[in-house]
Amino acid sequence: MIQRNAELVGAYGCYFLAILHLAEGIIGETIDPLRAYLYAIDADWMTEDCYVNEPSSILSYFSGARWRNTKEAADYETRSGELEILRYELRETMTTKAHFVVGDGAGNEQWDPYGNSVTVERGNIVSKRIFRRVS
Repeated sequence: MIQRNAELVGAYGCYFLAILHLAEGIIGETIDPLRAYLYAIDADWMTEDCYVNEPSSILSYFSGARWRNTKEAADYETRSGELEILRYELRETMTTKAHFVVGDGAGNEQWDPYGNSVTVERGNIVSKRIFRRVS
């Protein structure tokens, strides 16, 4: 079962892993992605194939603070205090590949869960996921 879960997170979990990376930056600790994966599924925040239904809930739980998020256009200018995840797309013949990375707040890649994604290298930012802390 652990091998199957790791395969699903590795193949489809870029958005989920980017959210966990934000949480790690907030708490200053490493989060076990496979344990977090099982928790997020059990909480119904995400499906087994890593479709994220409740990104704010995932970040809130793992960071210990309340967050809300919105989907913004690629040209959205991230404000002070906001956290940014970028969605890239690479359009090829008969297919479109998508990949999420953590942004640096200025629309540049800061951390790629894949390491060096071809989708990021050859694709374009099509939207941003912006997280704002709730007081």
